[in-house]
Amino acid sequence: QLQELWLNGNQLPRIEGLDTLTQLQRLYLSRNQLQRIEGLDRLTQLQTLYLGGNQLSRIEEMLGKRAIYGGKQLRLKAPARSR
Repeated sequence: QLQELWLNGNQLPRIEGLDTLTQLQRLYLSRNQLQRIEGLDRLTQLQTLYLGGNQLSRIEEMLGKRAIYGGKQLRLKAPARSR
């Protein structure tokens, strides 16, 4: 099963199917054009998530009710603001 996925800098407007990657531990989605990400709440093994440089507004809604899951802290990089 896939444990690490790097999709940085691809100008992706959306990403689908994350909920099927149940063993994913590290997800790198920085520098895309994402406004919303669905399926993060199903990634129970996720430990590292990079989202900087996107157009996301409400990360808490996408994560569901967990910032800490199974005793593992989920690290987030804040979205970069363009000037």
